[in-house]
Amino acid sequence: MTHLNRHQKNHQKNPVRIALVGLGPRGLGIVEQICMQSPAWPDQPFELLLLDPASFGEGCHQQHQPDHFLMNTAAEQLGWSAIRSENHKSFAQWIRENGLDAGSQNGAASQHVAGSQNGTDDASSATATPTSTTTAPSSAINSATPKNNSASHGYYARSMFGRYLRESLEQLLRDAPDHIHWQWIQQKVTGLQKNADGSWNLETPEELIEAVDYVHLCTGHGSAERPKNRKNSKARLRSQSNQDSQATQDSQASEDCQYTQGTMDSQDTNTGEINPSASPSFIEFIYPFDDHFASLASHQTVALEGMGLTAFDVVAELTEGRGGVFLPKGDNGLLEYVPSGREPSIIAYSRTGLPLKAKPKGQDQAHGKKVYKHLTDDVVRQLQSEAPVDFETQILPLVELELKQTYYDTYFQLHPELWKNLPAVHEGSANSGKSGNSAVLEDSTNSGNSVAPEDSTFSANVADQKSRLALMESMVPQQDRFSLDALLDPFSSFDMQTEETFRRSLENYLREDFLKAELGVAGSPEKAAMNTLRDIREQIAKLIDFKMLRGDSQQWLYHTYLPKIKWLSVGPPRSRIAEWLALSEAGVLTLNFGAAPECTAVDRGGVDRDGVDRDAAPSSGWILRSKTWPSYARHADTLIQARIQVSDEIGNQPLVRNLLEQGLARLFDNDGYRPGGLEVTHDFQIIGRNGKPIGNLWATGILTEGERFYTFSLPSPGKTSRFDADAKAAVESMFTTFGNHTHKAYEEPYEEPFKEPYDEQAEKIYNT
Repeated sequence: MTHLNRHQKNHQKNPVRIALVGLGPRGLGIVEQICMQSPAWPDQPFELLLLDPASFGEGCHQQHQPDHFLMNTAAEQLGWSAIRSENHKSFAQWIRENGLDAGSQNGAASQHVAGSQNGTDDASSATATPTSTTTAPSSAINSATPKNNSASHGYYARSMFGRYLRESLEQLLRDAPDHIHWQWIQQKVTGLQKNADGSWNLETPEELIEAVDYVHLCTGHGSAERPKNRKNSKARLRSQSNQDSQATQDSQASEDCQYTQGTMDSQDTNTGEINPSASPSFIEFIYPFDDHFASLASHQTVALEGMGLTAFDVVAELTEGRGGVFLPKGDNGLLEYVPSGREPSIIAYSRTGLPLKAKPKGQDQAHGKKVYKHLTDDVVRQLQSEAPVDFETQILPLVELELKQTYYDTYFQLHPELWKNLPAVHEGSANSGKSGNSAVLEDSTNSGNSVAPEDSTFSANVADQKSRLALMESMVPQQDRFSLDALLDPFSSFDMQTEETFRRSLENYLREDFLKAELGVAGSPEKAAMNTLRDIREQIAKLIDFKMLRGDSQQWLYHTYLPKIKWLSVGPPRSRIAEWLALSEAGVLTLNFGAAPECTAVDRGGVDRDGVDRDAAPSSGWILRSKTWPSYARHADTLIQARIQVSDEIGNQPLVRNLLEQGLARLFDNDGYRPGGLEVTHDFQIIGRNGKPIGNLWATGILTEGERFYTFSLPSPGKTSRFDADAKAAVESMFTTFGNHTHKAYEEPYEEPFKEPYDEQAEKIYNT
């Protein structure tokens, strides 16, 4: 299906044809940069071919999703660009301007607010006005209630964010220069053909799109095909004990698009491989969601493999989606659940045995330049000069110092009596005339986020900062001191005698986690420190991108460190933890199987596929058995894979397979380690099998994971973001090749051009 917009004017020159494959947030960023940079050629017409099989501009945030599928980031932290301007509205600004925020005439009272201080509001629909002569209809949004706070700090429906993206793209195209024309082609690109003259033909199931000059791949989340056959014929979900491959499926990489995954791992590190055709009742993949659970009856039991972000969607659909209601219980934000009677019984399990930790209140309220006291810009530049470096020995200790720093800064704010024995932070700074106490109070963490005033000058002596941090730690009671190991091993405080004592411990753990999240980054040193794990990603990316790490170190990072850290830092809105606690207390959701239980498919007659008699199984289905308490087992009628397959996510994309087979791309390889993404140059030209760049083919985002670090997250308005800088670099490269007429000479020998340090390059975007 092709939707044509803006008829081409009579130009003497033939239009330059630019295809964008994938039209989510990454594609929108490329469109913006083309609109910004193309005026350098005012007499040259450009034709944009915008290709995506999904809805226009929405990416994985389709408007037809249930409204209880929430964004995993507060509205104030979200945008399609990090730039703040009239033409770059943040998600929160768009909500307010469309009357969808608190107190608007379109608002409606929420049934409940988990931990809200300000109430929540229903986000009703307003019809988008497409610029295209023929476009797909915008679906209405009903009851898209933000949770946890008022509009700016609330967590809205992903369907609403999809509408925001669509309207932002429509506005961008309305404002495009006159020499830019565009078509929306609602088709899936499955292959590229390189013509003799260097141009491209794009293969889709419906047509061959010929003679395209430049191609940008922005396919992003959810583009992989699910493998038709699984390896394990016994259909047993094996629980691996190898903690080095800790379940990335539990943390799910992207914080706001649940059907992607964090580690594009070329090795199979899943809990097992299922052959769906041999399984009695197995739902392998729930996205894009289309009433997958209609056949699940209320008298049945459903097992969820995974306790990460996907699992929160599944549980919401099987409870709220079936008419269940959460009501306030007391004034501390905790909830009770009133069943509708249409819910199945739900069992959730995972390798860790625990859901992700809740995001804290206030994490989006710190603005300004992040000031690091240990992993400083100077330290980063020094490490860059020593590349390749080792993450575990050279970077991780500095990251942990930053976590400690935030923890103790916040702790001291909550215990002001400790300041009197602490030396001042500054020597010779703007605040040096003040007492140590007041100087520290002004320049230490803002809501636990270490954001400094513009006129303050922090000590450049990292050794002094480390010594001062050690002094701070010595002043804190032993039981209150920061311990990353303790955070990563909460079971050490659980009563593990029986599954019932474990259940009570787990409910206490969820309650405590929720209440700490309610205190927020200003009131909980632990949550403030965990929030730093999210903030520091941009800083450590400078030491990972483009082979800054040794290959074995990058493998350790992706397989050992990241899964654990994501479990702490990329969790759900705190309302989700309150909901799961309420569901556990109501007996709807069972969470007490401990770490890494075994789930086994059973045949009719109660015999599993390993030949072990399962008397507990009344018919076909699944047996879930605890490893911690082997006598504890439950039967489930249906198994839902509430996680994302880790293996070959990018390689399963038909388009990527097509490029690899032709030698038009190759996988990123860091001294033998392949995370799964494509190899690209610093300006995102795809590198072919021969090691040379394909001069008119670019990839940004998820496709480059490995060459680039953590390509999953969306930009936060007002904060330096590689998201915008990536698009800028790719489009600058395209126009450079256009101006030099070199876009067809990709066979020429290639030398990596000198590039400025990335942080400086990104800063220029925000200063223009």
